[in-house]
Amino acid sequence: MIYNKLYITLIIAISTMFAAQGCNPQRTGNPSLSDQPVRDVILQAYGKNYHGYIDHRLHTITVGGIQYGSDVTDIAFVCPDKTEILPAPTSLLGKLPDRQLFTLNRGNSKVDYQLILTDYKGTKRGDIPDEDSPWRLVWSDDFDGDQIDWTTWSKTPRSTPDWCNTMSDADELYQLKDGVLKLRGIKNNDSTDPSPYLTGGIWTMQKKNFKLGKVAVRAKFSSGQGFWPAIWMMGKEGKWPDRGEIDIMEHLNHDPILYHTIHTDYTYTKGNKTNPPSHSTSRINLDEFNVYSVEVVDGEVIVRVNDIVTLRYPKVTPAVAGQFPFDEQEFYLILSAQLGGNWVGSVDPSQLPVELEIDWVKYYEPKEQ
Repeated sequence: MIYNKLYITLIIAISTMFAAQGCNPQRTGNPSLSDQPVRDVILQAYGKNYHGYIDHRLHTITVGGIQYGSDVTDIAFVCPDKTEILPAPTSLLGKLPDRQLFTLNRGNSKVDYQLILTDYKGTKRGDIPDEDSPWRLVWSDDFDGDQIDWTTWSKTPRSTPDWCNTMSDADELYQLKDGVLKLRGIKNNDSTDPSPYLTGGIWTMQKKNFKLGKVAVRAKFSSGQGFWPAIWMMGKEGKWPDRGEIDIMEHLNHDPILYHTIHTDYTYTKGNKTNPPSHSTSRINLDEFNVYSVEVVDGEVIVRVNDIVTLRYPKVTPAVAGQFPFDEQEFYLILSAQLGGNWVGSVDPSQLPVELEIDWVKYYEPKEQ
């Protein structure tokens, strides 16, 4: 459903513009479409409504502010009754191109309009950055094989902390299919294991570390009481929290928000959580894949969701010991699907199984390196 209104530019081209593209918009038969056969076009993205600018002379609809076709979650045309629109707008959700020709049919008349996204960058977020990007892709895992790359990843072992006390290496918790890795949380039916629940998690510890640069993960997850999916990084050397922890994304239960947090000796042991702010929350469409990323460069940690900054944590001046360990060492990545714990609360077994789905992981270095 579409709620708020935000007017933007849309351009639709007909006539010579379409002819050059092999399109030939025209009216045929007895006209039953008015001179304004489309009265409004509304695209929903980022929780907002984007209204198209309609030029009925050029037969164009222009929309600005939307960079990726996959960000569009709804498309609505406001037309006279009994107007058929081809292709069906909703059939293009998740794959809307920068230019799309729509044919409006009503009675014995038809007319073509072209929808144009003026700020378009690509079909989906997380594609290799544009040429003018400061980043260079140096490593990625698209999970396209028939098994996990164990030269990079290991199954996260069970231990006493809340985030890993239900971890298991059971194969049923690690499903790789159609280029997506699923880390599952289930009820435990193994009488030899005392844990009431079993969860999957993987990490790059002692196999692959990341230094200054950008790490991005495209992921999706279930909601469930007691489910705690997380994408995060830990410093390679030293004790916690001195070595630093970056919680790129954590989600709890059925919460409508995500949590983003920085842990250091300065923020955790000394309690300096507001100068600078070390945590934030954000909202997403939980039913879709989203891109979660962190950049560590130029004395700052920047956390983003779908390229939108959700947390900035800079190095303070003058420098304070233990405040910013992120440019001093390498970090490893953890993808965990935990059930239960003091923070997330108790588990409702009726809401299991749950899953953390990983489409890909990418690591970029600054181009100037």
